[in-house]
Amino acid sequence: SIGGGICCFFSNPTIRDCRLEGNSAGYAGGGISCHNLSDAPAISNCIVRGNSSGLLGGGIYCSWGLPKITNCVVTGNSSASDGGGLRCWNNMFMRIKHCTITGNQATDYGGGAACARGSSIFYNCILFDNRAADGEQLSLRGDDPNSYVGLAYNDIEDSEQSIYVESGCTLNRIIGNINIDPCFFIIHP
Repeated sequence: SIGGGICCFFSNPTIRDCRLEGNSAGYAGGGISCHNLSDAPAISNCIVRGNSSGLLGGGIYCSWGLPKITNCVVTGNSSASDGGGLRCWNNMFMRIKHCTITGNQATDYGGGAACARGSSIFYNCILFDNRAADGEQLSLRGDDPNSYVGLAYNDIEDSEQSIYVESGCTLNRIIGNINIDPCFFIIHP
């Protein structure tokens, strides 16, 4: 099963101002799963928290298309393989902007985000306190075509050690990336 909270096929959805919590999918996209061809799903101002998948993308899974994720909090999600918070695969160009990706866990690759076979850019995001066997904050994998990820103005925990880059993939640290504790403020009820 895919898309425990929301599942989109061959569509151009706008998912805005939502809370997707406590959902699960057997295969991919515990919170949201978007499978598109040449479309541009837009996910903005959402909280994707406490979701799980049996394989890929505990919080969000996107394949193909031109997805854009903006101003979202992706936290406390888990995946039994890749992309605890977010998994992008075969994307022509995925844009992740102004997002906080924290407290997610993947068994294998990319606790925060796992990108494979496509191009992505992370702009002004926080990737902190995620866990995985390889690439706690971010992983790049792929065979044909290889993955490309651009990083600009992000705060990435242990950015030198917490990003896994498979041979043949490209990580471009464009400008302005830092590794400073964001000092999250947590309110307990």
